[in-house]
Amino acid sequence: MAGSESVKNTPFFLDYGMHPLTPVSASLPRLVPSAHDFVEGIEGAVRRAKQELQAAQNRMAQRVNAHRRELEFNPGDLVLLSTKNLRQPGPGVRKLKPLYMGPFEVDSMVATLVMLQ
Repeated sequence: MAGSESVKNTPFFLDYGMHPLTPVSASLPRLVPSAHDFVEGIEGAVRRAKQELQAAQNRMAQRVNAHRRELEFNPGDLVLLSTKNLRQPGPGVRKLKPLYMGPFEVDSMVATLVMLQ
């Protein structure tokens, strides 16, 4: 079964609770499940898909956070400022302008909140 690696199912199955008919499967005899079992099957598949998505997000977060580090600056430290989100006046194209400005001296630290989803 080809499907999404993170949810371990195809979108068709998660929407309809069954895999699409192919020429091979169309000739096989089919049993009609009761409506209750059908709904439970779809709800179970969606529940498992949500769990798989959460597990995939956790794996991605672990990989990304493995390379991150907490930085703390003290007053008097010299730092460089990234120009990634700054407009730099003057002639010339952006890609030929400096990537960092500075060094600048740190006056004080400002507490920031990081929002995790």
